[in-house]
Amino acid sequence: MIKTLLWDFDGTLFDTYPRIVKQTQSVMNDMGYHEIMSKENYDLMMSLAKVKLNHMREVIYGKFNLSEEKIKKANDEYYKREELSWPEGIYLYPYVKEVCSFMVENGGQNILYTHRQQNAITAMEKFDLAKYFTEFVTMEYAVERGFREKPYPDTISHIVERFGLNPDETMMVGDRDIDILAGTNAKIKTCFYKSYEHNREVEATLRVLSLEELLKYLKQ
Repeated sequence: MIKTLLWDFDGTLFDTYPRIVKQTQSVMNDMGYHEIMSKENYDLMMSLAKVKLNHMREVIYGKFNLSEEKIKKANDEYYKREELSWPEGIYLYPYVKEVCSFMVENGGQNILYTHRQQNAITAMEKFDLAKYFTEFVTMEYAVERGFREKPYPDTISHIVERFGLNPDETMMVGDRDIDILAGTNAKIKTCFYKSYEHNREVEATLRVLSLEELLKYLKQ
């Protein structure tokens, strides 16, 4: 029986990738790189974002030969727009609240584990999701403690120890291979949520195409 779910944010709780890609496109288009707006580049960026967001920007900036100065300008403008408009343009995935409320109502808990910063909590509060969560482990939390990013197990292992969790009753839910590998490396159970066709396949305890499938699994 699973008693604790560790949730990734982007692509798992919330559909954020279209917003991220379109905002990156908008910034670069305004800088004069108009070809960035093509469907080919959109599809490329979506597939790269499913690996890691910083990886997407690195590849795209390289493709358009941005100088270090222009990379800094693009990043600064992106995060400026991100702060001003957040969390517009993101959507809660179907069955997120049903899964989270089921966990709480049956004596379990939900914990956020994301590479995002505090804006993840802001979005969860706006969508009335935060009330189902015991803890919010964001980028700041991990950096303060010197933990390496996913797929390293540092943060998950810390969470397991801090809350006295049983690894066999703990599951990492994520949409990217780094989420699942982090869980596997920490020796807990994993749920690979293939929320987009671009998701890279990875071996997991459970593989679902919708969170309704996860809910059914938890009810068994």
